[in-house]
Amino acid sequence: LRTAWVDWFPHEVFGYDDYEKLPDVEVDIIVAHTLPDGVPLHSRLAQKWHDPSRGVLKRVREKYHPSLWFCGHFHVPWQFSLKGCHFVVLNSAYEKGGIAFLDEFDAIVRQEK
Repeated sequence: LRTAWVDWFPHEVFGYDDYEKLPDVEVDIIVAHTLPDGVPLHSRLAQKWHDPSRGVLKRVREKYHPSLWFCGHFHVPWQFSLKGCHFVVLNSAYEKGGIAFLDEFDAIVRQEK
C-alpha cells in the first residue's frame, strides 16, 4: 500500500476542480496516469485498478471523445478499443511495451473511425 506524502502526493491527483478548468477545444489524444472509470479491466490489472482520478477521467473522456488514450498506471502492456477510442496501457519504461510512438497508432485510429 502506498503512503500519502511519501510515494504519492494528493495535490498531484487530477480532480474535478481541474476538470472545470479544461478548455472547450477538440482533443484527439489523451495521456493520463490511468484509465477512466467505465472501461473494462483486464483481469491481470485488477489489483491496481483503484485510482482516485478515474471518475473525473471518465468525464474527460465524455467531454472530448478522444481517438487515442495512453496511460501507464498498471505497468502491463495492453491495448484495446472501445467506443471509438483506442486505449494503450504502457509497461514500465525499460520493459517491453513501455514506449509507444504515435505514428504506430495512426492506422488503428483511421480504421476505427
